[in-house]
Amino acid sequence: MTSPFAPRGPLPAIGRRPFLGLVGSSLLLPAAGALAQAPAIKRGGTLIMAIDDNPPYLVTAVGTGILAIATSGQLFDTLIKIDRNFQLQPSLARAWEQSADGLAVTFHLEPNVVWHDGTPFTSEDVRYSFLEINRKYNSLAGQAYKDVAAVETPDKATVIFRLGAPDPAFFPWAFSQPNFAQVFPKHIYEGSDPRNNPMNFKPIGTGPFMFKEWVRGSRIVMERNPKYFHADRIYLDRIVFQIIPEPSARQLALERGEIDHIPYFALAPASVEPLAHGKNTEVIDSLRPALGEIIMFMNLRHPQLGIREVRHALAHAIDRELVIKLALNGHGKVPTGPIRSDNPPFYTADVPHYPYDPQRAKALLDEAGLKPGAGGVRTSLRLSYEAAAEGGAEQAAAEIMREQLKAVGIDLQLMPMDPASWQQSAFIDWNFDLTMSSFGTGPDPKIAVTRIYTTENIKHLFSANVMGYSNPEVDDLLHKGDAEMNPDRRAKLYQQAQQKMVADLPALWLWEKYYPIAIRKGLVGLPSGSMHSEVFEGVGWTV
Repeated sequence: MTSPFAPRGPLPAIGRRPFLGLVGSSLLLPAAGALAQAPAIKRGGTLIMAIDDNPPYLVTAVGTGILAIATSGQLFDTLIKIDRNFQLQPSLARAWEQSADGLAVTFHLEPNVVWHDGTPFTSEDVRYSFLEINRKYNSLAGQAYKDVAAVETPDKATVIFRLGAPDPAFFPWAFSQPNFAQVFPKHIYEGSDPRNNPMNFKPIGTGPFMFKEWVRGSRIVMERNPKYFHADRIYLDRIVFQIIPEPSARQLALERGEIDHIPYFALAPASVEPLAHGKNTEVIDSLRPALGEIIMFMNLRHPQLGIREVRHALAHAIDRELVIKLALNGHGKVPTGPIRSDNPPFYTADVPHYPYDPQRAKALLDEAGLKPGAGGVRTSLRLSYEAAAEGGAEQAAAEIMREQLKAVGIDLQLMPMDPASWQQSAFIDWNFDLTMSSFGTGPDPKIAVTRIYTTENIKHLFSANVMGYSNPEVDDLLHKGDAEMNPDRRAKLYQQAQQKMVADLPALWLWEKYYPIAIRKGLVGLPSGSMHSEVFEGVGWTV
């Protein structure tokens, strides 16, 4: 069998504005008939998908944690979506057109869509979701919809997004990503604080599956929505998200046929090869437009981490190649900065580099005044992260880095947490020294990079600028890149921003992610979209 980690090319053309042909035109896409043309799929059945912990909530309205994205993707829809082959497909919108100047996008909604509680879905739900929920409380959405001047609803089935300025990253990304473009019910959220709405834990959506139960620490159950507007594309009767914290237990459960699917974020690196060659299992790898990196953010409010030489010392003290070899079985790549190497033309390798060099790290710590004390300890730092994240790879990486930092006199205290506690502690309370997790650097820098590194995004929000990093020159370059319509000039601006950010080093970019999933043979249709979190259309069991 071909290795699931065979070399792959850069992000497909969808990331390079391939939809210019839609500008000024009207497009009515047919139903995704290709989905129904898959190998004969039987109607009915249950899919049991393993996840590693309880999600903090079951919506993306207030955060972009992967557990919330993966579960809510079956409950809520986006206006449009991008399938696994990077082709644009309709969803809540059956047709759309973009004005010739790119400043307006009009969506024509599917008729007769209802929320799970029977309330009719209308254009007002779209307007409210984008302006009053997503843009305000989701950091990715805040960047994606930053230039939206107005959202008009001339009738119940039409929505018009008007931009105040040209936006090179707006269409189709702003409407297709399940991590920030889901549509929520206005009648459930209006008049409440979306962050504290109790329906975040038992959601009402328009999606193909409806929330049934959540047994904490055990399972989340969703059942088929009989009134789904694309019901003919849904084969499964039920989805069970089975919570299995131990990576080896997830592998064994799949091998035994007790579960059917392990998503990329719950698949331990050590499980990939055995499952790829298993008798009843297989591994599928694909490229996601999120282009994720595992990033270790540094709290620049910390008196020592606020010193640039100390941050440089940390980078020289950590052997990222060894971390990838030991924690990921070699399945990863050391990044050079905040934009992945497979995202041209934005990426540049012309940045400062921090090779593994413990002696250099010690010298920098000496220069910064962190002299060895009792037992050779210079300082103690806390590293927080989700305990089970990345199939256990983050825990393994943390343990390796603890030993590497110990060698230069830094006592690294590991603080594994459940997802809800980690997000609250790090991103809401800013109670951390170092914190790490997976964050997208794509599909476009305006959406995924600017939100993390600009001064204006120093906010108590998940996936915002948790470091407290502020460099006016970086702000200026990123803002100009976000607005520049000339592709060459735009790429140059982001490259210049990378050079300054990597010199400042407010974060250490640990590894570029791969996205393998494991399935039980006989299950077809996964991944169901480019983000691996789209509704399970065309997913089911072969006859």
